[in-house]
Amino acid sequence: MKLRTITKTKIFLLIATLYSCFSYGSLIKVMSYNIRHAQGLNDKVDLKRILEAISLVNPDFVALQEVDSLIKRSGNIDQLKYLANHLGYSYVYSPSIKYKGGFYGNGFLSRFPILNYEVLPLPGREKRSALFVTVSAYAEEISFIATHLDLDLESAKRSIDLILKKASSINDRNVLLLGDLNMQPTNKAMEKLLSSFQFSKELMSGPSFPSKSPQQIIDYIMLHKDCKKIQVENFFTLGSTASDHSALIALMKINE
Repeated sequence: MKLRTITKTKIFLLIATLYSCFSYGSLIKVMSYNIRHAQGLNDKVDLKRILEAISLVNPDFVALQEVDSLIKRSGNIDQLKYLANHLGYSYVYSPSIKYKGGFYGNGFLSRFPILNYEVLPLPGREKRSALFVTVSAYAEEISFIATHLDLDLESAKRSIDLILKKASSINDRNVLLLGDLNMQPTNKAMEKLLSSFQFSKELMSGPSFPSKSPQQIIDYIMLHKDCKKIQVENFFTLGSTASDHSALIALMKINE
């Protein structure tokens, strides 16, 4: 990991800690990270680098995309279980496809108790999925939608329709959408999604892909527009050589 990245991240986390001392409400750190099955920019698979990046941020919740489970290319390791065990987090896995004797999909890590979860299959040239997870944190139930949409625009549009339909059935609007959506904010397919979920371009510290020289905003942490209890305080991207994506981190406050 580059020294400048570590330094910037430590400054961000220090500010977050100081902020919590003078704010009313509870702070949570949310992270979304496409790990590309831990294949770094040197094309070597090294899950310890992903673990290092997550540990550095010390988030409360993590949505992971492109997570291998028992696939030869990544050492036949259950990657999500490995990360969860080393971090001491609870976890749930959403296998999108079967791949070479194992599975490939989305994962979710939580420092707080997971109350329930559901996997929603999504269309695509390569099958996709969305992971709906409800947790209990600071006396509040928070729902997360963790996903990775297809590059095909029509498949992404159909996926957004399915996600929004499912999200509309969640009674409490403490809902966050996290993941690699494979489209930039100006993409027309985002219009429907942005009718229900929002993010602040002003708070985003910049593009997240490719991590070597970020030029595109395709990774998101979004908050439901009807959410009253949670507010976004800041965003931060963490670049490293561990994946072709930078990790996206949001500092949020649960209002009393």
